[in-house]
Amino acid sequence: MAYAFWSLWDFVLRGLLAVSNSKLISGVVLMIASAFSVTTAAGGKIKAAHPEGATPDFDILADLEKYLRRFILLPDECLYSLVSLWIVGTHLHKDFDFFGYLFVHSPEAQSGKSRLLELLNESVLNPSGIVVSPTPAILYRAADNNTFLLDEVDGWNERDDLREVLNAGFQKGRNVVRCGGKDEGYTPRSFNVYAPRALAGIGTDIIDRVTRDRTFMIRMVRQKHTERRERFQPRKIKPELDALRKGIGDWVKRNRSAVRDWYENSEMPYLQDFQDRTIDVSQSLAAILEVAYRQSEGIRATRARFAKAVGMTRGEQQTAENGHEILRELTKLAQAQDPLVGSASELADRLHSLIDGGITDKEVFPVLRRYDFTTKSTRLQGEDQPRYRYSLPYAALKDLCERYAVEVTNTGEEAVPAERVM
Repeated sequence: MAYAFWSLWDFVLRGLLAVSNSKLISGVVLMIASAFSVTTAAGGKIKAAHPEGATPDFDILADLEKYLRRFILLPDECLYSLVSLWIVGTHLHKDFDFFGYLFVHSPEAQSGKSRLLELLNESVLNPSGIVVSPTPAILYRAADNNTFLLDEVDGWNERDDLREVLNAGFQKGRNVVRCGGKDEGYTPRSFNVYAPRALAGIGTDIIDRVTRDRTFMIRMVRQKHTERRERFQPRKIKPELDALRKGIGDWVKRNRSAVRDWYENSEMPYLQDFQDRTIDVSQSLAAILEVAYRQSEGIRATRARFAKAVGMTRGEQQTAENGHEILRELTKLAQAQDPLVGSASELADRLHSLIDGGITDKEVFPVLRRYDFTTKSTRLQGEDQPRYRYSLPYAALKDLCERYAVEVTNTGEEAVPAERVM
């Protein structure tokens, strides 16, 4: 009914234009037509035109992805989405309990790490500029409401001193206590260290393992000739950058309360496959995604793409997963033989046929050492001489599995065999 009315109205207006010789009447008619015209969407649904200046909520993320693709090569398409969400997240980080860092690394120089920081410098909240060789004081004294862009991490001289600030600064409410300056009488003072940070450098071991656990790790690759991107020259595209920053600011003002409400009150089932720390640092970005795409028909594909990006950049790394598989299989063996007794090589022999690709004692030993199992001199029946062997109680292995090596099904539920043996 409504569609028929507006179609008739449009027809009448166009008829008036056709017979009118007056520029004034034509102008008035055009203004009326613009104000009342409607557009038809795919499937015949009527969709009102957006008011001037308004855009769908996911358009700012699409604009950011286009901006990133224009100037840098990321190893997977899903990562453009994650970095775009992270950029918007810097403007909202005070509304979250956790905000994970970006850690951009590569095996060699000239792989786009610094270029990505340059792009972030034009779009994140209150950027620090690209900082090399920071002092701990800079990281904690200037943390509040700023985004730090930290380059050449592999060349830092005070890496150990910076570690405690980085390890604490991804969580809201974390502070370090330092003596104030001379004008403050050198009295102890608490400094807030919570802030968004992006780090870049060559290699992955350039930051502490605990710090890496607070990051989304993006492995950059050097572009081939056929993959060359446009050179980034900010002064030549200043109007575009100004418009992009304004778009981000407008989106944040319009959606801050919705993002906060989603973050505090809603579940994101597609994150439940991940470990707790990964959920901590990903939930903020997921809340932005949910609000931005809440009226989009493509939200399911967008969620899947985001989950893939989280898995790539966070992932329970392969080495850890291999250790968890060893722990689960040892637990199954210990259920039948409690305690499970054997040296690392003997246990590897028993596990060899249970694990794809086989296993060696060099892989079993570090797993048992990680969980503080030790050997003692043990002589089995029929042996002349004792050997140093592990004695692994089923209850202890089962407890470790339930804490660290939960097996997850494709539906996101725990796979729980008999008596919860993993």
